[in-house]
Amino acid sequence: MDPNQLVSVIIPAHNEALCIGVVIDQLQHFIAHTDLPFRWEILVVDNGSTDNTAAVALQHGATVIREPRLGYGAACWHGTRVGQGDIFLFIDGDGAVAIEDCRKLLLSIIQGSDFAIGVRTNPEPGSMTIAQRFGNQLACTLIGFLWQYPVRDLGPFRAIRRDVFDQLRMADRDYGWTIEMQLKAYGLKLFVVEVPVRWRARVSGSSKIGGTITGVFRAGKSIIGMIAKFWWQRRSIHNPPFNHSKTFPRTNKEIHDAKFK
Repeated sequence: MDPNQLVSVIIPAHNEALCIGVVIDQLQHFIAHTDLPFRWEILVVDNGSTDNTAAVALQHGATVIREPRLGYGAACWHGTRVGQGDIFLFIDGDGAVAIEDCRKLLLSIIQGSDFAIGVRTNPEPGSMTIAQRFGNQLACTLIGFLWQYPVRDLGPFRAIRRDVFDQLRMADRDYGWTIEMQLKAYGLKLFVVEVPVRWRARVSGSSKIGGTITGVFRAGKSIIGMIAKFWWQRRSIHNPPFNHSKTFPRTNKEIHDAKFK
C-alpha cells in the first residue's frame, strides 16, 4: 500500500454540535497513534444544521463543508466531491462509532478489498431503537431473498476505494444511500467485506432516524423504495445488471478466493 495515499474521513452532520467535537477529537487521537500508512483529512459536512455544528467542528480542527440540501445521501455525496482522498471513510457524527475500529475497515482495504462495511454485530443497549433494528433486518432479509446477496447490515460505517466508488455512480441523496451502495457493489461483483464493529449509544441528543416518527418513516420509505427500484430494474431489463451466479461467495474467505483465483 502506497504510504502517500490519502484517506478522506467524511462525517455527515445535522445538528450534532453536542457530539461532533468528541468524534473529531477521537479521530485525531486515532490518527496520531495508528500504524496505518496513510495521510488523512477530516471533512465534516454540515447538512443544513441550525445549531453551531460547523463552529464546533472548526474549533476541533476539522475542515467544514456546507451542504444546505437536507439528506444523508446529499451530505455524503458532497463530501466525496470535495474530498481528495484515495479512500473514503464514512463515519456518523453522533459518536456511535468506536473510532478504533477504523483500523479494521482500512486494514481490509490494504489487504485487497474494494469496499468494507462495518457490521454492528453487538450494538450497545440504547444505540439502536427497535424500529431501527427491525427495519435494518427487514431490508437485509429482502436483499437476501431477492438477490441472494450476503448483506448482514446497512450500517453507515464503511470504507471504500475512490476508484471503486466512482464506478457506483451513486444517485440517492437520502437514506437510501447505504443500500444503493451495497446493491451496486454486489451487482458489479466487487470485493466486498463485512467487518464486525462495535456500536455505541450516541454521545448526546436523539437519532435523526430512530428518534422521531418522521425520521423512521422517511428512512423506511427511502430504503424500501431503493430495494423496489432495483428489483423493478431487474425485472424490466432483459439482461439485468445485477446477475449473480448460483455459487455467489458468502464468506470473506470465499469472496477473497473468488477475487484472486
